[in-house]
Amino acid sequence: MARSDGYNTKTRQLILDYLIRNRQHAVSASNILEHLEAEGASPNPTTVYRYLDKLAGEQRVMKYVADKGEKAVFQYVDEGRHCREHLHLKCVRCGRIYHLDCHFMDEVRAHLMAEHGFTLQCEGSVLYGLCRSCAANEAEDEQAAQTCKNCCAAVDTDKKQVALSFDAAWGNEQTEQLLEILDKYKVKSTFFLVGDWVKNYPDSVKDIAKHGHDVGNHSNTHPHMTQMSSSDMVGQIQSCNEKIKELTGKTPTLFRAPYGDYNNDVVKSVNGCNMYCVQWDVDSLDWKDPTPEQIKQNIMKKIKNGSIILMHNGAKNTPEALPTVIEAIKSEGYEIVPISQILLKGEYYTDVDGKMCSKTATQPSS
Repeated sequence: MARSDGYNTKTRQLILDYLIRNRQHAVSASNILEHLEAEGASPNPTTVYRYLDKLAGEQRVMKYVADKGEKAVFQYVDEGRHCREHLHLKCVRCGRIYHLDCHFMDEVRAHLMAEHGFTLQCEGSVLYGLCRSCAANEAEDEQAAQTCKNCCAAVDTDKKQVALSFDAAWGNEQTEQLLEILDKYKVKSTFFLVGDWVKNYPDSVKDIAKHGHDVGNHSNTHPHMTQMSSSDMVGQIQSCNEKIKELTGKTPTLFRAPYGDYNNDVVKSVNGCNMYCVQWDVDSLDWKDPTPEQIKQNIMKKIKNGSIILMHNGAKNTPEALPTVIEAIKSEGYEIVPISQILLKGEYYTDVDGKMCSKTATQPSS
């Protein structure tokens, strides 16, 4: 039997229609007021609250009041549903209310009476949590967020070690000189190579590998990876890997995004290729063509245990600056190692600053 309304004003009918359309969710008086204003009505908040309380008294809506000091919310009750006899579950993410009108309630009610002499009154009772769909989405979001943080800019270590790295995207006039300087100081570093650069300078690629330096991937054509589809990102990574492997016999395990431009999708693509995504925490700014002394100062004022230093093979003053940079780093007691040697082995996480930390250490609470 259909319920007679008894409230035939336009505003009250709009409220009732809104509640019925949103019966799967609990709505607040504020939600209703916003809806009425959108419909061109001029609601009086006091009148709305009174009408909602009247509907609750008639059991046409359920009124839920949280213990957390939140405002009351309301949900339309379909005919035949006895909300005073069962608990309710509210998803804190999507707001949906679930009616626990199943045999489980009989067990709960019997247990409370038998073991505690307690009679359960369920009206307005709500248990808070996540529905199945939102729980799955939250797990995916958490995994995605963790993945995004897995781009390493530095390493948490007690060892006085730092890593020098060079990005090679254009030009090759200075690579041989840089290799000679590194050899002179017995320093191993990491070169991130663009696929087009690898194609144009295959002998230099072989020399870098022959001198014992890490050979990393810097994409195939140096694009803004965040503006690409996931499949195109993977294509950029794999194409460069193939070119490097053809010349060195080894597939790179390190990737650095062009321009330092990365997001979660980029990192997921890198991880999907079984590679580390590597950034830096110390920028020499050699690409701005500062003086050699300025390059050294840019590095030394920020360097610390586990730092990864960014330089470029094609920057104008890098060859002149490099000897003084190496000497200054060593004079501070640091050992210069390739990135592959400074990265942590085993389980790790990255903190908010992109620092790679061992999971055996105490992690900060999120």
